[in-house]
Amino acid sequence: AVSGGELLLARRIGIDARKIVLSGVAKRNDELSLAILEDILALQAESVGELSRIADEARRLGRRARVSV
Repeated sequence: AVSGGELLLARRIGIDARKIVLSGVAKRNDELSLAILEDILALQAESVGELSRIADEARRLGRRARVSV
């Protein structure tokens, strides 16, 4: 998936969250939160800055995020 909308659509049609990777540039914080809460396979970090934002969002949610770089 390359957006929160695609992630929601994939989940809505029954795709297992553990088979979804969220990639794409300029992911918004709400998309990061959604991916973390849905417990997807991985968030593709596109930069060091985005990796930091993912970590911050996971910490805020009290969750762990699986990340690929």
